[in-house]
Amino acid sequence: MKGSFKILSLLSFCFAALASNAQDTPYPHFIRNISNDSLIASYKAAAEDFELVDESLFDEFEVRTETDRFDPERQEYLFRTSFANLRERKYQKALDQSYYRRYDIKAKDLLAETLVDQYNMLLDVYFLEKELEIALSTRTQIQKEKEIILKRLEDDPVKYSMDLYKIEDEIIDINLSVEDLENTIKSIISLLDASRTQNDISWNNFMSIEQLYTNFEKVAQVVSTNADLEREENNLTEQDIKEDIETAQKNQVLDFVQVRYAGRDNVSTLRSFNIGAGFIIPTKNKNARQFNEIEKEKLEAELEIKEIVASITKEMQIIQSQFYKLQKQYETRSIALESNEFESKLRNQPELWLSDPMDVVLIEKSRLDKQQKLIQIEYELYKLYVDYLEINGNLYSEPDINYFHPDWENL
Repeated sequence: MKGSFKILSLLSFCFAALASNAQDTPYPHFIRNISNDSLIASYKAAAEDFELVDESLFDEFEVRTETDRFDPERQEYLFRTSFANLRERKYQKALDQSYYRRYDIKAKDLLAETLVDQYNMLLDVYFLEKELEIALSTRTQIQKEKEIILKRLEDDPVKYSMDLYKIEDEIIDINLSVEDLENTIKSIISLLDASRTQNDISWNNFMSIEQLYTNFEKVAQVVSTNADLEREENNLTEQDIKEDIETAQKNQVLDFVQVRYAGRDNVSTLRSFNIGAGFIIPTKNKNARQFNEIEKEKLEAELEIKEIVASITKEMQIIQSQFYKLQKQYETRSIALESNEFESKLRNQPELWLSDPMDVVLIEKSRLDKQQKLIQIEYELYKLYVDYLEINGNLYSEPDINYFHPDWENL
């Protein structure tokens, strides 16, 4: 009977562990889950569903008739057709495609903006969980501190009563901090995906700080684009096409071809037909105003592109400078925290170095405070990484890549 109970208990424990793991949501889920956004999908559909209608060789057909003395035998008929400018039609198709390219750019831009928000919220959860871990450890040390004070209070109530009052305040503050952190984490996860508010996030294959340094360098070497730059480049392409359209119109020579039939007495049927054509003789000033307007638009687009490139370059340089500065601060603090041998001796063998148990608690609280400051710098480094992804256009050009993966380049 006891053996059966043990087996059942073991099975229950295993199922509970599996259920617990099943609730953990891999963090990439919150990155991939946004591609179905309805607004983004609408713009994508507008760009993908666009189809150009095949056009005829002829622009239009015209038929006229005129009576002479109301005699049906002397009726006149005129058939005229104007031909399409094939070169103009070719460029007009390219211009239409360029217009619909705007929807594709808008869809990619919306997706990139949403990805930036998702990446930043994931970072918030990741580091809030780290802060929560430190807060819980700090609360444990404060509880130990309270226990020491309570023991001392028995020997000298007057001397330690104020210490107890202060430590009770600390306990209230740390409990409020823990509660606030937990609620904030739940709130952000709800924003990431409302259907998973109660789930924990699995951070498997989330890059470490050392891997962040490497990935930042990789991202910095990737030449990308962003929506503003691509939008202006598309605008410049449109102006080039408009110029080609105006040139095609200017160079068109054949206007129309016509056949005329006029029934006359004593005239053979063949001689009753006349064939004619209309020709256009372009002048130097034809379409001059349109050409001037297009040149102005092209110049503005070219200047805008240069301005955008210069702005992107400057912003990336600023981010790089801030990143390397913080990286140095982080490494300096991290080395100082890990290489303090005397502090390590005090923590690991307090009985050899410390006579007061309260000192052990204070040393541990001090170490946790240093870790907290280190986490803040680490958080800023990851944020700068996401800022760089946004400015450089990585999230715009390659939105399907998980840039938090340690080896995103080879995914």
